[in-house]
Amino acid sequence: MQVTEVLNRTIGFFKKKGFESARLESELLISSALGWQRIDLYSKFEYPLSADQMNACRELVKRRTDGEPIAYILGEKGFYQDDFKVGPGVLIPRPETETIVDEVEKLKSELEGEILIFDFGCGSGCLGLSLLRVLPGARLAGFDISETCVSYSKENAEALGLESSSGFFKNDVASVDLNDLALEAPDLIVANPPYISKDDPEVAEDVKSFEPSEALFSEDDGLAHIKHWASKASELLKPGGYYFFEIGHRQGQVCKDLLEQDLGFSHIEVIKDLSGKDRVIKAQKELR
Repeated sequence: MQVTEVLNRTIGFFKKKGFESARLESELLISSALGWQRIDLYSKFEYPLSADQMNACRELVKRRTDGEPIAYILGEKGFYQDDFKVGPGVLIPRPETETIVDEVEKLKSELEGEILIFDFGCGSGCLGLSLLRVLPGARLAGFDISETCVSYSKENAEALGLESSSGFFKNDVASVDLNDLALEAPDLIVANPPYISKDDPEVAEDVKSFEPSEALFSEDDGLAHIKHWASKASELLKPGGYYFFEIGHRQGQVCKDLLEQDLGFSHIEVIKDLSGKDRVIKAQKELR
């Protein structure tokens, strides 16, 4: 069977399954199975596939139709300017999280030199490492309770040539201690805390089945980690330092209200993503 026939059949199959990006996912999976670039599917459209190549294509298509996220199948996901290695046990980077990078970049003239960034719940390292791209001279310390996530973050830092300016630690955010880690107070803290309520009906089945629940769900209607991490950020930040964290699209006002309580933050803003939904909280630690 020729490449073009395999590709077209896969596209048709995915469309019948209701996949929104049937062509893109088909191209990504078939080219990955063959070890090709996507463009090769069209420049070699008459190429006859061997039995082994057909089996490799079928295996990836089956994994996808079984619900496995395509990022896990391919082993990587694009975020901001780079591709990040991901796998089971690591939250897949989302474009909405790039809102934090965009907002921090607006403070570039203020966050100059060897500033220190903390990344709470670093996952793949995509958020903190992307910030090193936009803040030359900055240093990064990432924290996650998952050894798998810490390993992926280190691997991504090395792949991007950022290992000398970053370090990643297996730590619950609540236990981060500057003296134990021989770190000074950070100038900037970013976070993507678990913020989904466990009974949220909007969570897709493949997300619940495959991605790490500890990175997604939180008690107290999704607010438990938000509360604890905000308190820790206030404790650690330098006076005048900034805290940015991702939220659910219905949590803007309640999170703003939480930070306006006696946590030592000022200039608290709810920032919308490109879809116009509440997505990020920006706060500055008071100078007092």
